[in-house]
Amino acid sequence: MDSKVLKIAEILSNNCSEILAELSSCVENTEQYYKEHQTKYEIFKNLGGTVTEKDYDCIQWIVLIESLVEQTIAAAFDWKCEFEDFSYFVKGAPDKKKYKLPFRKAWFQEDDSIEEWCVILNDKWKSKGACLTQLEMENDSYILLPLLFADYEQVKQLACDIGQNIYLAGTQKDENAPHILNDFFQRHPWKTQDICELTDFCMECPLYNKENNTAFLCMRNKNNCFQIIIKPQELSVKQIMSVSKYFRINAMLIKKRLSAGQEIYVKSFLYDTMITIKQLEENQIAYEILPYIPKYSKFFECPQMPLGPNAVIKDYNDYKYFKFDEERKKEWEI
Repeated sequence: MDSKVLKIAEILSNNCSEILAELSSCVENTEQYYKEHQTKYEIFKNLGGTVTEKDYDCIQWIVLIESLVEQTIAAAFDWKCEFEDFSYFVKGAPDKKKYKLPFRKAWFQEDDSIEEWCVILNDKWKSKGACLTQLEMENDSYILLPLLFADYEQVKQLACDIGQNIYLAGTQKDENAPHILNDFFQRHPWKTQDICELTDFCMECPLYNKENNTAFLCMRNKNNCFQIIIKPQELSVKQIMSVSKYFRINAMLIKKRLSAGQEIYVKSFLYDTMITIKQLEENQIAYEILPYIPKYSKFFECPQMPLGPNAVIKDYNDYKYFKFDEERKKEWEI
């Protein structure tokens, strides 16, 4: 099958059979694929508007990136990622090992940003004919992947041909770079309020909005965001693992921060706040909430979205945690 996105996948994945099989299925019948994989890709389930054939390149690009991350060939980071997580991926990346690319902790300042780490790494790898690249997803995520320069130039052109972007990590994409993916998301906003059909029970929910007939405002409404704080305290291994799971923070980092007298912060929407607090209380972990205790009776639990091991879905959350009081103060001065 002659497809530029498949050619990109071959190069980026080193012909990973799992990725090529997944993407081939998507390319062969994109409409059928995205409709049949709405459980796996929540973004397809909640796309608004009519998806047309001209949108298929974007859908295939999304599947490619998700597959690369799933196979740990690429990694997704947010703008406030910890150096420990960044270094863990880079040191274990398949291409880094394959091409024997160096990595020295002494090169970096751990308090710098992920963009600064990327710039340093690309400078160090230049003599090896390799670079750390970023695949554009038109959001605040960094999709990173090591690559040889020769492959990078070829993939960059192929991506441009289908309206997508790949560029050196730590730099900005070209001013004349295509914006097809951004246009795709503008035309197909990712909705989250239509996850469940409204029932009679929903009409009595404290979160129900009678004016526009919607519920579940806790999912995306920024006015219903809350910050949970865990102050320095002695925690057992089980307690640390619980915090790690619901705060989405590395367990060793949590232990290190609390032992050093630093607080742990996480910001999330109401429903996820309810779930997290439920787990903290079950594990007897002391916590505080900012900016105030939500004005809902005992964190109202909606039976339409029952608690369970997969209740906290990362794609629905706006998780952030803050290392400094200045950041916390700025975040909540709105």
